[in-house]
Amino acid sequence: MTIFKACRKARRQLIIDMYTAHVLRASGNASIPQAGWDRVKVFLPRSQKRQIRRKQEFALAKTYLPWRIYPEELTRAVRHSVMLFRPSMIRDLEDARCVDGARVICSVWSGYLQEESAQPMLQWLERHGLPLEQCHTSGHASVTDLVKLRNAFPKAPVVPIHTNRPERFAEVFGSVRQRADGEWWEVERLRDEERTSDDYGDD
Repeated sequence: MTIFKACRKARRQLIIDMYTAHVLRASGNASIPQAGWDRVKVFLPRSQKRQIRRKQEFALAKTYLPWRIYPEELTRAVRHSVMLFRPSMIRDLEDARCVDGARVICSVWSGYLQEESAQPMLQWLERHGLPLEQCHTSGHASVTDLVKLRNAFPKAPVVPIHTNRPERFAEVFGSVRQRADGEWWEVERLRDEERTSDDYGDD
């Protein structure tokens, strides 16, 4: 929704891929951007077109026809558009000749850009001289909020996951149990007799 508001403020249209359009439709949330809204267009990349052919989802694709934007239209639309970009769309954009003068705003966590899987995209940006601006938007809880959650369950061990700095957790939260990626373990349930009134709050 934030990017759509930015598009409206800049008087640009938002171009989303068909997969994203379908996810937005499936959410059932009429308050978030949808195909059919003014200044929202739907682009079908080759990779998604192959999926549609493989799964025979032609009827589904046709429901987006009124809002489609095609490769030959991208060149004219580029100066007044913002496109939701995926690395799998690189060839589509190159063939449409709509890369020159573009810039990429990356909203994912910057650590992902250090991973090997991100290098081909970064090299592509460098070859085309495309600037990369990082504007991370996240639904992750802040450290302050995590501390509050931890304090609500002071006896429970903390297991760091999805982080590059698991050793920091012991400094901030205490009572940390390190687990390896892919490791299974049994979660110990706190017995009722071990609970205190503090574990239940004021209610």
